[in-house]
Amino acid sequence: MSYPPASPSAERGPVLLDRPLGIGDLLDRAFRVYRMRFLALAGLVALLLLPYALISGLLTGRATVAYLNTLTQAMEDREASISLWVMGDFLVTVLLVALVGLLLDAMVTLSLTHQVGETIHGRLASWKESLRRGLSRLGAFLLMVVLQTVAVVLPAVIAMVFLLALVGAMGAGAFASLSALEGDSLWGLVGMGFMLVGLGLLSMALALFLMAFLLARWTVAIPALVLEHRGPLEALRRSWRLTRGHTWRAIGLVVVLMVLGIIVNLPAAIAQGILRTLLPPSPTSLTVTTVAHTVLSTLLQILWYPVPVMAYTLFYFDLRMRAESYHLDLEVERLAAEDPSPGPFPDEVLNP
Repeated sequence: MSYPPASPSAERGPVLLDRPLGIGDLLDRAFRVYRMRFLALAGLVALLLLPYALISGLLTGRATVAYLNTLTQAMEDREASISLWVMGDFLVTVLLVALVGLLLDAMVTLSLTHQVGETIHGRLASWKESLRRGLSRLGAFLLMVVLQTVAVVLPAVIAMVFLLALVGAMGAGAFASLSALEGDSLWGLVGMGFMLVGLGLLSMALALFLMAFLLARWTVAIPALVLEHRGPLEALRRSWRLTRGHTWRAIGLVVVLMVLGIIVNLPAAIAQGILRTLLPPSPTSLTVTTVAHTVLSTLLQILWYPVPVMAYTLFYFDLRMRAESYHLDLEVERLAAEDPSPGPFPDEVLNP
C-alpha cells in the first residue's frame, strides 16, 4: 500500500504519515516537526520552566547554604545543636520545589502534546489554547500516573519481598547447619550461596522486564488522554490496544530517547563539576554552582523537552495508521486545507 507524501508545513495542511515509521523515522519526523514549529514548542517550554528554574535555584541554594552552615557549626562546636528550624526549612524547600517541578513537567508534557497534535493536523494552536488543554487534563493525568505507579511498582515490590523471604529462609537453614558440614559439604553450601545470588539477580531482571513491558504498553497513553480526551483508565486501555504487537518497538523508542536525554544533559553536569573545581569551597560558591547548574540544565531541557513528546505523539499516530488507517483521515484534512471551498458547480451539472 502506498501512502500520500508528508506535507512539509502546518500552514499547507496536516503533517501526514507517508508510511509505517521505524524508530529512526520517528526521530527524523520529530526533528522535522520541531524545525517547523521551533519557536512555538521551545517557547512554550521556556514559558513554564525558565521562571521555575531561576526561582527554584535560588530557593534551593539559600536553603542548602543555611543547612550546611548550621551543620558545620555543630561539627566544630560540640555544644552547638543543629537548628530544627533550618533543617525543616531545608526539607520543606526541597519537597516544595520538587512538587512544583513535577506539576510543571506535567503541564509542559500535556501542552506540548496538544501542540504537536494540532501541528500534525495542520492547525496552529496558540500557547493559550495548549495551556488551557493541558490544565484541563492535569487532574486526569495525575490520576493516570498514580494508576501506572501502582501497577508497575506493586508487582515488583511483592516479587522482591517474596524473594527476600525465600532467600532469608534458605540462608537461615543453610547457616544453621554450617557447623555440621565438612569437606565436600562446604562446597555444597558455597553452591547454595551462588544459587541465592543468582535467584536475586534473576528476580531483579524479571522485575525490570515487567516494568519495561508495562511502560512500553502505556507509551501512547498521554496522547490518548490529551488528543482523544479520554479518562485515565480509558487512556491506559487505549494505549494497551494500540501497542499490541509493537511492544519491542515501544521499548526501543523509550530506550533511545532516554539515552539521548542523558547525552543532552551531560554539559550541565560537566559545567557543575568544573565550577566546583575552580571555585573555593564557600556558601557563596555553592549557591553560584547550584544556580548555574539549574539554569543550564533547564536551558538544555527547554531545547530537548519537545523531542520525546513529539516522538511519542508521532508513535501514537503511527500506531493508529497501522491499526485504523488513520492516514486516510489526515489525507482528507490535507485536501480540505488545500481547497476548503469547492466553488460553484459547472453549468452542465446544474442544468443537464
